[in-house]
Amino acid sequence: MKKYDYFTKEAKSADCHVLYGWGTYPSYSVLAGQASKSYLRSFDTSEELEAFMSEEGISGEWSNQWVEPQISLNQLSDEGDY
Repeated sequence: MKKYDYFTKEAKSADCHVLYGWGTYPSYSVLAGQASKSYLRSFDTSEELEAFMSEEGISGEWSNQWVEPQISLNQLSDEGDY
């Protein structure tokens, strides 16, 4: 599995639980240095998600406003040249 800084879990519905990996956008990206969130896999139950994470040797928090960084667009121009 690709290297990520940390992982979060989200319950999208009663039968959809998603694992995300967090890293940093590379220097060639317009979002360079900011947090990147990547979808990794979904599961039917939280138990399946937890079992997968245990098998892979990874841990993660359930997602909430305190765990997920806010992505800033302040570096983008207001000139309307996009």
